[in-house]
Amino acid sequence: MKRFPIAIGSAAFLLAGAAAGSGFASEVNDISWNLETNYNGGNQTVCIAENYHNYPVTAVFNVYPAAYDPDGNPAPTTAVVTLPPYTESRVFSWAAGYSGPGPNCSLLNYSVAVTTPGGVQPE
Repeated sequence: MKRFPIAIGSAAFLLAGAAAGSGFASEVNDISWNLETNYNGGNQTVCIAENYHNYPVTAVFNVYPAAYDPDGNPAPTTAVVTLPPYTESRVFSWAAGYSGPGPNCSLLNYSVAVTTPGGVQPE
């Protein structure tokens, strides 16, 4: 019975770490993203991303709010962007007058297309 509280405590610690870990990150696996208000002195809030790999990657971002459902409620969407190496890229932008929830932008996934000379996909 002495081990039960230790197991529960360890599980709670791991769950708390998993819940807080990825939600607050702004860089994962050399892909960085951020929300910038008044982007380049303008009146927009912009989600920007940069790829720190030496090759392009295709990144999938969750963007909220990006659309509205039939009842007029804000809804999320995904934005798929090819990020060139070491270049700042705009993922999504919100107008300055936007006053609803969010905005929020987060990396969901990314992939790299690897080809060999001659364009043949490796196995």
